[in-house]
Amino acid sequence: MSTFGRKPKSKGNRGELAVLEIYRRFGWSPRRNWMSGGQGGGDIIEGPPGTSTEVKWQNSISIWACLEQARNGASPTDIPILAFKRDRSDWYAAIPLEDLCDLLKRAEMV
Repeated sequence: MSTFGRKPKSKGNRGELAVLEIYRRFGWSPRRNWMSGGQGGGDIIEGPPGTSTEVKWQNSISIWACLEQARNGASPTDIPILAFKRDRSDWYAAIPLEDLCDLLKRAEMV
C-alpha cells in the first residue's frame, strides 16, 4: 500500500487521540470506539456523560453529512457531538442548539 493510502487513516487516528486527550484534561475517561467505522456508533465512547462524539480532522468537510453521521452514531438519549478541525486550527464542536442551550442553562444553576 502506498503512503498516500495510509495518510487519511493516520490523520483520523491522530484526531481521535487528540479529542481523547482534551476530554481527559476535563476529567472524563473516554475510550475509542473501535467498532465505529463498520458497525456504527460514535468514534469516542465513555466521554462526557450522555454524549456520543464523531471526530473529523479534514481540511474540507460536508458539515451536513458529518452532523448526520454524528446523529446516526448516537443513541436516542445521547447528545451527538461533532468534533472537527482542519490543519493548523483549533478543535471545534457542533451540537444541536437545543442541547447547547440546555447545557448552558444547567451551568447557570451551578
